[in-house]
Amino acid sequence: MNHSHGLYFFFTGLTNTIILPTVNGYLISLDAPNGFLGAVVASFSLTGLISAPVFGFITDKTTQSLKLCLIVSALIEIAGNLMYFVGTSYSMLCIARLVAGIGSGAASSVLGVVSRTTSLGKRTSVISVLTALREFGVAIAPSFNIILHNVNGRMGLLSINQFNSPGLVMTGAWTIHLLLLTVLFKDSGTNTRQNASEVKYQQATNENESELLLTEDIHNGSLLKHKPNLKQFMREEVILCISANCIFVVVFNGLETAATPLTLLYFNWDSLYNSYMFFAAGFCVLISYVVLGKLSNRFSDRTFLLLGCVGSTISYSLITVCSFIFVLNENIETPNSVLPLVCLSIFFLGVSLPFVLVSITSLFSKITDLENQGFNQGILWVSRGIGLILGPIWGSSLATRSRMPILGSVDLTLILFMTALICMSFKKLVPNTQQ
Repeated sequence: MNHSHGLYFFFTGLTNTIILPTVNGYLISLDAPNGFLGAVVASFSLTGLISAPVFGFITDKTTQSLKLCLIVSALIEIAGNLMYFVGTSYSMLCIARLVAGIGSGAASSVLGVVSRTTSLGKRTSVISVLTALREFGVAIAPSFNIILHNVNGRMGLLSINQFNSPGLVMTGAWTIHLLLLTVLFKDSGTNTRQNASEVKYQQATNENESELLLTEDIHNGSLLKHKPNLKQFMREEVILCISANCIFVVVFNGLETAATPLTLLYFNWDSLYNSYMFFAAGFCVLISYVVLGKLSNRFSDRTFLLLGCVGSTISYSLITVCSFIFVLNENIETPNSVLPLVCLSIFFLGVSLPFVLVSITSLFSKITDLENQGFNQGILWVSRGIGLILGPIWGSSLATRSRMPILGSVDLTLILFMTALICMSFKKLVPNTQQ
């Protein structure tokens, strides 16, 4: 794993979460219509799900492409965040997030390279490190909002405030990333392909087969000649991973989007207190990633996935209970009395999130063809992108006192449904022996 891989994931975590606590206030200041929050949050994922398979396919088929993909991604992110900073209207904010979302698709290229060049035993650990770096960006993003909370100035003709300053910060961050990529990152090219062949060689079942695979892959370049195997996406375990990835992202991201307006409604929190909340949640997620990385050699991906489902069930059960308390006690005098339950639900959600998302990504790489991991991860990223689109729209449309029980109940039902499907297919959720 190259340091640039981790830096990319760190900035993708930072670029999305630094905007979440203030985007609702930004839209209100621009007189955006009700419900437009979901469209702005979802727009980032819409273009990301389109670009992910493209980035992955390019990386699979060319030997010197990862650096180029990351540079193009950084340039696009700079443009999108700069537009967000300028933000003269609420429609421009939506366009800015659409542009920035294109750059997020390069994650499939990174995951594809990592999957091809790591063994089955180490892959979960490496992927957990990458996603932990992303969550580290998520965790520290609110601290920027705390610092930027009192910003009020001008840059030429443009005013700088707590709402648009995150766009300026991320423009600078992606510019630094671009410079580091240009100067320090060296695309391994053919060596990456050779490493992938050696991984395949090390995992072969017998000595003769190993020698044959190693000779074919290195000298004939078969890793570049493989076409995407679309039939593999019809297998039960592959469909389950794609579906679970989409469903869990819908429920996680829907609640994340609804959190800001709901805390304003229930507890009268402004962007500063929301930043504290996202910071605490991100810290829980980060610790969970560290634990997951330590345990990855002792337990299987399917075990982690099941544990994540249990934690998510507990979290959304508590959220549903809280929502019914607020509805049944409309004139509740001390809403802070429910706060401990809310904090407990956030804790369980933060702990279970890595177990679900990392195990799905790792398991998916082990049950699909090794040669086309960039494209395969792009397909998985599409399912994630669909979830990131539907989640904010779903969450923002139900972020009211009377509708919150519907949000909690439906999300809990979806989690229980996916948990049941995972239990039914548990025996099939094992690595492909052909890898």
